[in-house]
Amino acid sequence: MPFIASAEKLKSLIVDGQNNHAVWPKSTIMMRQYLEETGLFEVDIARTQFTWRGEREAQWMDKAGVGPKQNLANPKMDLTFAPDFSLY
Repeated sequence: MPFIASAEKLKSLIVDGQNNHAVWPKSTIMMRQYLEETGLFEVDIARTQFTWRGEREAQWMDKAGVGPKQNLANPKMDLTFAPDFSLY
């Protein structure tokens, strides 16, 4: 239950998909939950097409609601990744 009521929530964006620690999929979901529980934020998640080091927390991957992605053994730049940051 939110402990603060706000007339207009702040739109926020979490960008993920590659990180040098294996718990990033779980961290993303936890951050979204913490922010939304305040009642102050509306949170979206943008994930790169290629993911790296998410296998350890595979049960958290689908909870972001970003659709299927390609998990790779090594990081790879996603040249198609272009969130509209002006929305946040």
